[in-house]
Amino acid sequence: SVPPALPPVVEPTLRSVQAGIDFLVYTLATLVLFGEPLKTELLSNLYASNPKEKRGGPVSPSSDQRLPGTPMSKILEMVRTRLSQVKELLLDQSLGSEVAAVTVRVLVKAVAFVLLSGGESRVFTESHGRLLREDCEALRRVFCPQGADFLVLQTVENDLPALLGLIGVMSIGSSELIYGGSSSSRYEDLPTEVPEPPALPLCSSIVLAVLR
Repeated sequence: SVPPALPPVVEPTLRSVQAGIDFLVYTLATLVLFGEPLKTELLSNLYASNPKEKRGGPVSPSSDQRLPGTPMSKILEMVRTRLSQVKELLLDQSLGSEVAAVTVRVLVKAVAFVLLSGGESRVFTESHGRLLREDCEALRRVFCPQGADFLVLQTVENDLPALLGLIGVMSIGSSELIYGGSSSSRYEDLPTEVPEPPALPLCSSIVLAVLR
């Protein structure tokens, strides 16, 4: 049998409720990343003056998720701690997964911003590509451990390739980018198709503007 149609007032009400939930999720994710001192660590201190500064030894696949000795590890640990605190405050744990997924998406975009608009305090060369890729793998390990939430896992797999593609371009010398080179293998790691992450809703843009 066909279920009865909802009263006309119900659908707009449900949309309003969902809009309120979306606003809450994006506000919490924004506060996780852009509240102090994490905002300063991410936008001001990460890779200042270059990715080799303040790093410990090289990252290995078997190393701990905390990756002691790297500036990115400090940021990831702070994000993970804040997300745990947020989840403890939420009555609906499914919202915690949504907040974590949006936080990962915004974090990837923030790292891309740091790489593209680092200012005079940061200097990147093609030799830094390996270190930047190691940090991306650290992010993947922290947010995608065994048994990770599917929504967070899907967000990492969808959004991280764009950042890795940017790092791949940064790993190629300027002259080779402009004039081409004899070694085409340098381009093999660059993604041919990079999925476009969903745009952040207007409400999150407003929150970001307020927090600046």
